[in-house]
Amino acid sequence: MVCSNLVRISKFSNPSGLAKIPIFVLFSVVLGCGGKSGSGPSGSTEAEHIGKVGKLLTEYLSSHMGTDLLDIEELKKWAIAQGKADESDFISTRDKKSYVLEPMAMGGMPPPAVKLGRVRMPLILHEEQGKNGTIFAVPGNATVGSEMTDQALETLTHGREIN
Repeated sequence: MVCSNLVRISKFSNPSGLAKIPIFVLFSVVLGCGGKSGSGPSGSTEAEHIGKVGKLLTEYLSSHMGTDLLDIEELKKWAIAQGKADESDFISTRDKKSYVLEPMAMGGMPPPAVKLGRVRMPLILHEEQGKNGTIFAVPGNATVGSEMTDQALETLTHGREIN
């Protein structure tokens, strides 16, 4: 369903539709369109669990006028103080480790060599270790967790190698 919506959006958001194809392909691979059964938002407890934190991240950024976070701890403190979450919401149900928040690579290029800080960059929320070579993540301002490979996460956070 997500994939069909992305196709529809990509066709209408650009008259030629061609400029959106690389973005659609990237997200369909990363987000697992047509992937394993049982993965994705409706088939996984972890997808729902990390998705809740993704929603909190979106809400935080919106309520703070788009100001980026220093780290996941800042989001956690805010959510707990607001009564919207507790400590366990920030721990993966699979690897039992705290979620990680880091900047995404832009256009295949790695993020600037700065700490997360107060830099306006797209963020990705993900499991620290994951399980069986896959990691659940919430990229950008999405509010649904999706399973991806460790390699896909590496590409999203550090860019791709250009030969």
